[in-house]
Amino acid sequence: MNCFGDKEKICCFFGHRKVENPINVKEILCGKIEDLIIRDGVRIFLFGSKSEFDDLCYETVTKLKEKYSFIQRIYIATEVDSEIGDYKKYLLKLYDKVYLPKGIFRAGKSVYIQRNRNMIENSGICLFYYNENYSPKSEKGFEKKSGTKIAYKYAKSKGKKIINIFEK
Repeated sequence: MNCFGDKEKICCFFGHRKVENPINVKEILCGKIEDLIIRDGVRIFLFGSKSEFDDLCYETVTKLKEKYSFIQRIYIATEVDSEIGDYKKYLLKLYDKVYLPKGIFRAGKSVYIQRNRNMIENSGICLFYYNENYSPKSEKGFEKKSGTKIAYKYAKSKGKKIINIFEK
């Protein structure tokens, strides 16, 4: 058990900022997420932010919530998110709960890595859109570290059930 309940009934999402063929990805997501609800008993979905994939996951879970009203959408905040009271009120209009994990306050540049690790540690299932050949570039054209790659490797190291829909 963790602060949200049985980890095996919790799923988190990670994916690249840009998605190839979002209509196809959304169709795949709908089937996978509904399977998680029906077959695996997933009741809680943890969300971060910053990617087109996160947006697609949110839209899909929100649509499925119309059919499965018992599922919950929880936004995992960073200190940046939590410092703005009006922003938290806005988030609570979109999500069922907003949670600020302990231990990431003042994490600096690594705040998103720490938030992602918290999401992975509190989940039994991690649904990814991860292309191992993807290399994000900075505005000046330099290669940057992929947050999705870091999260994927961490989830593997923790023995989490990983579903990577990029491979589908």
